[in-house]
Amino acid sequence: MSAYAACVAASACTPIELQSPSACTEDLPALQSHPVNCADWDQASAYCAWVGTRLPTEWEWEWAARGRDEARVHPWGAAAPGTLACWFGTAQGVGTCLVGAYSPAGDSRDDVQDLAGNVWEWTDSVYELSTGYRIIRGGSWNTGNASTTDELHADYRAPLLPGSSRDILGFRCALTP
Repeated sequence: MSAYAACVAASACTPIELQSPSACTEDLPALQSHPVNCADWDQASAYCAWVGTRLPTEWEWEWAARGRDEARVHPWGAAAPGTLACWFGTAQGVGTCLVGAYSPAGDSRDDVQDLAGNVWEWTDSVYELSTGYRIIRGGSWNTGNASTTDELHADYRAPLLPGSSRDILGFRCALTP
């Protein structure tokens, strides 16, 4: 059983609504070592609370991705993504990658894996107070030409409604210092 499925079994999380055809990792036992995807903001937040953590703020996320005060273009540095992240231009094809598949070369300064590519990640930050949108970060496996798009850049941000659920969208949790 995956960690997210355990959260559902404990009634602390709601089941992920599977898409058709399903590319949601919760639905595919062979992908249990891939990031949880297809979770909306409430599901991501509930899971983090269940494990005693929280979603990171967008500034915490960016601080880690940019190498703290180094202002890196990508989590690994200035080099183009090439084979340093899970994205459409790599040989892996279409879909999520094994967590840490591009480690250590694609890791951040602090050895954080998969901050660019694999799945967009929810943050706890609001895009604009009046809109209700939340901020997502990191780009995903379906980023087209990573050498001409900035979606995999450490400073790229995008708005998304919190009820959204997609196979390109996941989350990571953060500890409160």
